[in-house]
Amino acid sequence: MKRSSIPRTSLALAAALALAAVVCPRRASAQVFAHPEGDHWAWAIALEPWAPTINGDLNQGVPPAEGNGTPGERFNVKIGPNDYLRNLKFALPLAIDIRNRRFSILTDIGYVDFSQDSNITGVRPAASANGIEVTGNLGTKTDLKGLLWTEGFGWTVAGSPDGSFLDLLVGVQFFGLKSETKWHLEGTITGPGGNEVILSKDGKASNNANLWDGIFGIRGKARIGRQWAVPYYADIGAGTSKLTWSGAAGIAFEPGNWQFALSWRQISWSQKDDKLVQGLRVGGPALAIGYAF
Repeated sequence: MKRSSIPRTSLALAAALALAAVVCPRRASAQVFAHPEGDHWAWAIALEPWAPTINGDLNQGVPPAEGNGTPGERFNVKIGPNDYLRNLKFALPLAIDIRNRRFSILTDIGYVDFSQDSNITGVRPAASANGIEVTGNLGTKTDLKGLLWTEGFGWTVAGSPDGSFLDLLVGVQFFGLKSETKWHLEGTITGPGGNEVILSKDGKASNNANLWDGIFGIRGKARIGRQWAVPYYADIGAGTSKLTWSGAAGIAFEPGNWQFALSWRQISWSQKDDKLVQGLRVGGPALAIGYAF
């Protein structure tokens, strides 16, 4: 039987979920797809538990209120490598795919909370272009909270009767990052003359970044059997970020309207030299559990 239209209750639920994505905005790499018939619209929703690790470099600024330095001073924090799940406090991912034969709308949201060991590798005094190397980390920890939201619009450029297809995707991505570094060093870091305190022995600093980027990419799946497929995703973009990219690929099992996909996904961001995110890479395995209406 052909699908004549999407029930009003389904439309209402889809609208509510899309609104939730806007109110509490993960990078668009959903591995679950709607199953449209002809030109009629259909939709799918998925929870995607993710077990990522995080690695990177942050350029933290020391606010005057902390009393650990003077305005303009910054220090470099090295994060990772780390173990899966050990440093992950919380992760909530959700994806919604709405599509017909030619067009699609993807909403992908997520929230991740990490707390992990890190190292302060260097300090740059406000009045100097030269950095000071730091080696005496006795107990430095960085908390990272990330809110990700992607809204993507796709156009199917290739497809086959077995259900394989390829979409071109354009969209916008928001990544809101909150970071707090608490350090315990062997001693106080002072300036070249030894009189100015650059970084005290113990302290903390908090910094935020809101990254808005336009992205362009591809998304689709290759059918390898009646109930099996290979979903894939890749994008690249820029804006507030100097460069951002992500990719995902895996294997999917689709018994009826249910869909289960095991994949690996990787996301990367970098900003200019004076910004917080010098390089941040989040990656790991994910299991998508979805249903196509």
